[in-house]
Amino acid sequence: MSKKSEAAEENKEESTILPDASSVGGGPQQTASRIVGSACRNNGLQSQHVGSSNSHGSAKGTGVFGEIEITEKVIKEFEEIFFEIINTVFTPHAPKATVKIGLIYLAKIMDLYPEFTATYLNILLSCPENVRSSTLDLNPIPGTEEEVYVSGVNTEKYRTYGAPEEWNSLFVAQALQKAIQDGGLDSLEWPHIEIFDACTKMDFKPEDLDQWIEILSQMKNHFLISLCYRDFSLVTIRILKKFFFNIELQSRVISECLEIFISMLRLLYQPDTETECKENARDFLEVLHDGSVEAL
Repeated sequence: MSKKSEAAEENKEESTILPDASSVGGGPQQTASRIVGSACRNNGLQSQHVGSSNSHGSAKGTGVFGEIEITEKVIKEFEEIFFEIINTVFTPHAPKATVKIGLIYLAKIMDLYPEFTATYLNILLSCPENVRSSTLDLNPIPGTEEEVYVSGVNTEKYRTYGAPEEWNSLFVAQALQKAIQDGGLDSLEWPHIEIFDACTKMDFKPEDLDQWIEILSQMKNHFLISLCYRDFSLVTIRILKKFFFNIELQSRVISECLEIFISMLRLLYQPDTETECKENARDFLEVLHDGSVEAL
């Protein structure tokens, strides 16, 4: 049986829980509205009950699965149902297909519900490595893109990659920083590195620069330790480059990271440091000296 067939068989009952793929688009407000609409319908409320002109708004579709326009009042009214469904279904122990779909199609709601970020991050950290890597991949090799088929009243095909294009990178990075500090971790593990890397794939918004500097300030020692691990070194350097080669952040980053520079020089001369890590650190310092941004 093929991978897609297995996923479809394993998760054939999930289509009534998650919104259909075609409906999750547009801005976060539109996404939240449509998902709340799905939540209402799946709790026995017909579309005319939540979207008719006689109640809170007007319906674009007349059937149970029609697209409905939901007002702010309706969204507020059904938020509790919305999150009750999500928190019941979208858990670390959910079937893989449910986790894969949720990590993509629920990512957008962070903009409206920042408090959801911690829940999302917990599942992203605890899911199998292959699921997380696929979720974070922005440019899968053509022909290797994984999609999940979910059978039900409406059989749909769901994308399972490209989460960083959907989520709020700052919120995820802040939640990850908090989780690391709350856990008293002195060094980062691979899932932390992988997620930080994904968070820095998208451009920093000008209005978020102060918060990104704060993240770097809090995490710089962790990043320094990661430079000493062969498997983490190159990815950590890629994260640091995102800060160092941001024109608006450059002077502040250099000031913030003087200790890192000194420690990296020491790293080059430590006899027990792996040769590959030394070479990566040296190359990074040379790139900084030359001012090259090619690696970005």
